[in-house]
Amino acid sequence: MELDDVFGMCREKARHGDLWRYFTVEELLWYAEIKVKRARLFWMKQGNTEKMLDDAMDAVNIVAMAVMRNAEDV
Repeated sequence: MELDDVFGMCREKARHGDLWRYFTVEELLWYAEIKVKRARLFWMKQGNTEKMLDDAMDAVNIVAMAVMRNAEDV
């Protein structure tokens, strides 16, 4: 799997339109951190790679939204 494949999977999973605009960069990064922690727990404690991947891709999308939000604030 290549990086472009991962980004493509994340892009397909992206949802919620432009709701990210209602959050601060800090809030988005905080939420991404929670998603990463959940992914880690699914992987380490339960061995559930499906749920781990779901939360990990959510985290990637949320971080991308934080980058876009930051660009709007500059």
